[in-house]
Amino acid sequence: MGDRIRVGIIGTGGIFEGWGGGSGHLPAYPWVVKDAKVVALCDVNEENLKRGEYALKRLYEKMAREYESLGYPDYVELLRADSRDVRLYTDLDSMLESEEIDLADILTPCETHMEHVIKCLEAGCHVMCEKPLTRTWLEALEIVKAVKRTGRLFQYNEQQIYTPLFHSIRQLIRKGEIGELECVWISDSIGMPSWKYTKGGVGALLDLGSHSIIKSWFLIGFDYIPKRVRTLSPEGISIRVKEGYDHGILRTLKVEDDAHFNVEFEDPSTGRWVNAYIEASWSYRDSHGLRIVGSKGEIKVVNDAIEVIDVFGNSRKVEPWRESWLREPPPPAYNGFPQEIKAMLNCIKENARPLCDEKIAAESIAALNACYLSEAKGRTAIYLNEFKEMALKIMKEKGEKAYESLLKTLVEEALAKKL
Repeated sequence: MGDRIRVGIIGTGGIFEGWGGGSGHLPAYPWVVKDAKVVALCDVNEENLKRGEYALKRLYEKMAREYESLGYPDYVELLRADSRDVRLYTDLDSMLESEEIDLADILTPCETHMEHVIKCLEAGCHVMCEKPLTRTWLEALEIVKAVKRTGRLFQYNEQQIYTPLFHSIRQLIRKGEIGELECVWISDSIGMPSWKYTKGGVGALLDLGSHSIIKSWFLIGFDYIPKRVRTLSPEGISIRVKEGYDHGILRTLKVEDDAHFNVEFEDPSTGRWVNAYIEASWSYRDSHGLRIVGSKGEIKVVNDAIEVIDVFGNSRKVEPWRESWLREPPPPAYNGFPQEIKAMLNCIKENARPLCDEKIAAESIAALNACYLSEAKGRTAIYLNEFKEMALKIMKEKGEKAYESLLKTLVEEALAKKL
């Protein structure tokens, strides 16, 4: 493997390039250039690929000049050399055959994740993959099997669990600042549909709910397991705004733009449970923001400021703790992207299991899929095992066609509110 981990980027669209403020995967790589070398970019869309190459070269040169002024000559030399050496591919098979890839960073649409993840694992790569892992639990299950079969490491990327904000809240919970944890309210909401997801039949539940469920699970503790789900009145899973503009074209929405649901997490050793109340919306937030309630108080977050409130209404502010391992050079932003990539690189170096692995990822997809079943059955509570039995039955009947069939059936029947 050598001194530096060789990275292949699969997918050079928006999540690669980012949207400002140090967001996205690309801005994180100059910060970890001593640990990792981006050797190849791959995208089936040649225009996206060329744009990704231009963005990388422009950023690497910009950061080389900045690091030069800050007194980091080693980083400068590596950035300029890597920028010259990066190679381009429009075919994943060609990249895997031509390059010695240690880590595949998969940023393609979620309907391609199962194929791309398994292909990279079987080529001998460790893999990290953006959310949602897959559209269905059946696809996620194939990834779990492939990780076990190949012995490679897999990280499910939810960047926010690596931020100082979430680490600080988790520490306060573990310290007992609010007593025994009872429930977490969390909302991930934007003001318009993510049209790129709708093309694969994915709505707000999978798009944004995949963020919320991992973040709430992280705060509760990954030693807990999601046991039951239930969609919540009055909205449940629904289409609130039926039409929207996609690059100036008015389109009709055929998947949900709003989802409110509850996930019950259980400690398998004690039977104790903690509830997460989640909103995933493309039609703006209309429920609680980030709020964590315990037996002795609660934690609220407003504009990234942490407030601890006791049962008598007394409150105090807590400054998020900045990790010492982020000192040199300073990362582009404390948004989680540099931290999540650095974490995966550390796991590879130490052969350590990632914080958020393939099993956690698959269970989160199972819980989200089960929410559709809850909605279809009149917002009743659904055990994940009940949903899995149904999914496996469909798989037995339809084979590989079950992947498309399961998602289509779940979404259509949930929105029709009948089974």
